[in-house]
Amino acid sequence: MLVVVVGAVVLSAASAVVPVSMAWGGPATRLASLAAPPAPTLSVPFARAPLGVGRSLALPFPVSHLGVRWKGSDSAVVEVRTAERAGQWGPWRVAEVAHDLGDEAHRVVLSGLVRAGGARFAQVRARGDAAGVEVVAIDTEHGRRRLVRAAAPPARADVADPPVITRAQWGADESIRRHAPSFAPVTRMVVHHTVTPNDDPDPAATMRAIEAYHVKANGWDDIGYNFVVDAAGRVYEGRWARNYGPGETHDGESLDGQGVVGAHAEGENAGSVGVALLGEFTGRDPSPAALDALQRLLAWKAERNGIDPLGTTTWAGGQVLPTIVGHRDVGQTTCPGDRLQSRLGAVRQAVGAVVARDRASVPPAYVVLGRDGTVVALGTADPGLVGGLGPALLAPGAAIAATPSGRGWWALTGNGRVLPSGDAPLLGSPELSALLGPVGRTVAIEPTPSGLGYWVAGEDGRVWNFGDAPNLGSAPAGPVVGMARTTSGRGYWLATGSGRVMAFGDAPYLGDAPGRSIVAVAGAAGGRGYWLVGSDGSVYPFGTARRAGGLPQRGIADRVVAARPSHLGHGYYLLGAGGAVYAFGDAVSYGTAAGRVGTGAAGLGVP
Repeated sequence: MLVVVVGAVVLSAASAVVPVSMAWGGPATRLASLAAPPAPTLSVPFARAPLGVGRSLALPFPVSHLGVRWKGSDSAVVEVRTAERAGQWGPWRVAEVAHDLGDEAHRVVLSGLVRAGGARFAQVRARGDAAGVEVVAIDTEHGRRRLVRAAAPPARADVADPPVITRAQWGADESIRRHAPSFAPVTRMVVHHTVTPNDDPDPAATMRAIEAYHVKANGWDDIGYNFVVDAAGRVYEGRWARNYGPGETHDGESLDGQGVVGAHAEGENAGSVGVALLGEFTGRDPSPAALDALQRLLAWKAERNGIDPLGTTTWAGGQVLPTIVGHRDVGQTTCPGDRLQSRLGAVRQAVGAVVARDRASVPPAYVVLGRDGTVVALGTADPGLVGGLGPALLAPGAAIAATPSGRGWWALTGNGRVLPSGDAPLLGSPELSALLGPVGRTVAIEPTPSGLGYWVAGEDGRVWNFGDAPNLGSAPAGPVVGMARTTSGRGYWLATGSGRVMAFGDAPYLGDAPGRSIVAVAGAAGGRGYWLVGSDGSVYPFGTARRAGGLPQRGIADRVVAARPSHLGHGYYLLGAGGAVYAFGDAVSYGTAAGRVGTGAAGLGVP
């Protein structure tokens, strides 16, 4: 039995009732077919007519947006006016050319979208080189709504991730997408404007209109932009990249961190992110909220992809230009409008400041623990806080973990003793549980995000929790070699030496590496990805963990004994048996402990 309630669907069965959250989706998008077959739209045969001469078109449904297409020059003057009732015309409005659209090689020009407000009639007039003028009528506001599965509430995201209104949330029509997406490493960013009305009362409806216009009127595979920002500073997901898990930020990237290739700057789409501000900024400034959101979005993408916002790069056309440009810098266009283009220098400075501030918050330090208790502090780590544990260990060193501040560390011995230093609190250790039975060999210690708790993992799959670390369970399997927590601190993964992964709490199971000699697991940003690390330094990414390479790709022969994610979770460190530390992705090297850890390295602690 299916019971439908506004806002909820309940599936009834003999033994279970499963609630499924539902909500009303946006109205179905309609694109007018006004022409007699076989033409897709009505050709208005008055090219080169004096202004003031037009032809009335009866529209088949209330229209929210109108676009105009012609063959000729983008210097032609084309105007449109609309009416809700016959004869009650509104003012003539210039159909501004959308230089991001059209086909220059075949002299096909498209205007930006004009708000039509539910019009049932339209009139167009043109002067100049504009042959075969056509009208594209789109409605994204008046069609039938459908009941859809509601978006899941967002999980705790990585601190750098901005809120993104997903395609499902703004009502994208996934049935019109063409072809599978392609991907490329992101190295640069392009700013656009959408040439749609400013002060838009319904940005989601305009997003649906842009999607239909790009795909059905311009023949693209999908909406051209990667992201769109409205005047209130809300960020919308543009081109479809993949299916995301619950709570994931829709980042426009593949699971290995490559950006989906859009259609926003001819010849420069591969490797670039196209961000468009909703509106037209030739003679009007973008809102402060839109500029702020643009800067935060660009900073997020720059940080994720290792882009210097104040640097330069070689673009596909061979030009050496800033890593952040306006569309006109790389194409024959006036986009993103004079007023937005003039602010891009300040935008770059602001983005650079955000990235620098985020990177400055990362404690530039890590420590290496030797099996004999030697601790080597690197970067700004205070040697006085850690020193040499030496005789205090009473057993070989097994692992070390850092507090979030980077001013303290917990060292773990193989027999379950936890030794704190600096601001790391002592909250207990498996060694003290020996009265309840043998502890066995302990292999990993993982702190909670607050630094007020930690888990300790045993080789036999047992997990001990201390402080604010929740009890999420153990796995009677082994031999376990590593442990990694999710960003939220409400889940963790255990990895075995044979490449098996076991997930607990909110940690998703994303795959194994069977047949590999695994020595460690490291969690990626966002809590929906991890890296498995082989003894030879090979790295196997899963979920949203980004592919950043390993020792074999660098031609380095070393035996790896431990791994840790970078502070921001977009890269990782590998620890060699002799104390060498290798940085990948956004991980920054602060030196090596090679030759300084006596009988060999056991663990790496990274804030």
